[in-house]
Amino acid sequence: MKRIILLSAIIFQACVLNAQSLVITGDTIVYGDPTIEIISHLTVRNISSQSLDVICEKNVINQPQGADNYFCWGGSCYSSSTIISPDFTAIDAGQSSTEFQAHFSSFNDHVCTAVIEYCFYPNIDPLDATCLTVTYDGTGATIIQ
Repeated sequence: MKRIILLSAIIFQACVLNAQSLVITGDTIVYGDPTIEIISHLTVRNISSQSLDVICEKNVINQPQGADNYFCWGGSCYSSSTIISPDFTAIDAGQSSTEFQAHFSSFNDHVCTAVIEYCFYPNIDPLDATCLTVTYDGTGATIIQ
């Protein structure tokens, strides 16, 4: 019986400690003309029971040489050299923020793609990150519905 209680406590603690506080929704592929600009919009929802100050971090996985990207979060827009937003967005428990925008452009090449991952996490816990990878498709492809 003691083993069952101990095992249950360990499983409960692992589940609680590893639970994600945020859910990100939005298109994982966005289409457009990169010589103008391709824009991605994501929604970040706080599924925890407390208000969170949320940071955004980007990871450029693949981008053509000479292309540019930037993102807006926490009331400011940050240049392509910014990896982690210095500002945060406060999101109340159970609420969402739709303020995130990411921009990709390639003025040298109108037929190209880029892949960038965006991670969001409470400023007090970077290990509680939730990420979404966005592909910017400037190849002229479209979705047939």
